[in-house]
Amino acid sequence: MKKFDYSNTSSIFLKTRHARLQTVIHIVLSILITFAFTDTSNAETVLNFSDVLDKSIKKSYDIKLTKIEEKISAINVDETQYLLYPEINMGFNTEYSKDLQANSRVSAVGDTVYSGSTSYQNAASINLSYNFIDFGVRRKQVKIAELDAEASTNNTQRTVLELKIFLVELYARNLSAFKDIQTQKMLLSIQNEKLNFLQRSCETGLYSKTEVIDQLKVISETQRAIQSFTATYQISLQDLSYHTGEKYDANEVKISSFEFINEPFREMDFKSHPEYKAYEINIRKKQIEAESQLVSLMPEVNFYARYNFLGADTSSYPESYDDMEERSYIIGFSTSLPIFASFKKRHTWSKIKHEKKRYEIGRNQKEAELSTTYSKTKTAYLSMNKEIEHLKKMLVLIDEKITQLTHLTRQRMIEPISLLNEKRDHVNQKLYLEKRIISSMLELKKLKFMTMQY
Repeated sequence: MKKFDYSNTSSIFLKTRHARLQTVIHIVLSILITFAFTDTSNAETVLNFSDVLDKSIKKSYDIKLTKIEEKISAINVDETQYLLYPEINMGFNTEYSKDLQANSRVSAVGDTVYSGSTSYQNAASINLSYNFIDFGVRRKQVKIAELDAEASTNNTQRTVLELKIFLVELYARNLSAFKDIQTQKMLLSIQNEKLNFLQRSCETGLYSKTEVIDQLKVISETQRAIQSFTATYQISLQDLSYHTGEKYDANEVKISSFEFINEPFREMDFKSHPEYKAYEINIRKKQIEAESQLVSLMPEVNFYARYNFLGADTSSYPESYDDMEERSYIIGFSTSLPIFASFKKRHTWSKIKHEKKRYEIGRNQKEAELSTTYSKTKTAYLSMNKEIEHLKKMLVLIDEKITQLTHLTRQRMIEPISLLNEKRDHVNQKLYLEKRIISSMLELKKLKFMTMQY
């Protein structure tokens, strides 16, 4: 009878247990390394464009300043409205007059009246004046103040629009840097797999040590690229931090991608754009200023009235208040017509007309600039959308190829290195697609901002 070899069985059992023990050790080490390099003290921050935009608008110093200018302009309108109402004021004078020579023969010289007696004198009055006829000068001043208030409101809208466009470009730059870092880390993982395969194959003589060294150089270059992209990302996050008021760490912040939406947008109405409206407001303002200069050459007619209370006493100052029974009133009209000043006003009118013409040329130039910018942005957006659809189809084909290569690799019909190279190409192609989507959504948001859709 053949004896069973217990020593061989024991050897097989020990080898199996040793292999299992190594597997457990590898798993435990992987878990420990994961916890060691995970910073649990800081929660991961995920940014999205809507929140960034809201926080930046609330914090913006420029917007706060323009809103203060709006309030000042609104107050200035209310202040200018009072030009349309009559002026009413009260006055009081009290004095002591001493005649140094009795029976003085001089009582008035020019506009100065001299008293011919010694006394305490008091006078109180209620005065009213009203610009009765000015040919619309004051109403034009009110209209100019209203246009200044409209310009302040428009300036706030322009500041918000400029901030939106700047922020979406800054956000896209941060998102692009974040995608670069993610892609390089994925490539580094693939390169490490390739290095492991080359090192194992080098021992069997399938590949030389030179190829292992070349792969180590590739890994080193990728690590350097990760550091470079991270530094760029951190600098870009600092720019974003200035606008939101929050601190960001490149190792803790993720940027949410733009959702790819191929949606319609309306055509641009140049007259509603703040930069175009700024020129329109200045043109209307200069037109009113020119009209004001012309009507200011016409005579002004002013109505005035004054009611007086008078009192005097020759010996006692207190008793001069007891004798305030004298009454008088004055009603009259006055007119003035500028003669020599009219020459200056005509030159001012001519200057204002040229300033108006300058704004008209600037408006036409701005319309041409906005039209060109809108057309270029629209063309870029539509072109990129077509490219994105093509890239998506390519990625589907690459995914199918990777599936086939994985199957062949498992059956040992091809080397794993072919699969890894295809995965590398897939990662690079995906990065290119994501960057095109970022650029496309950037152009779409700029189009919507320019057409005042939001």
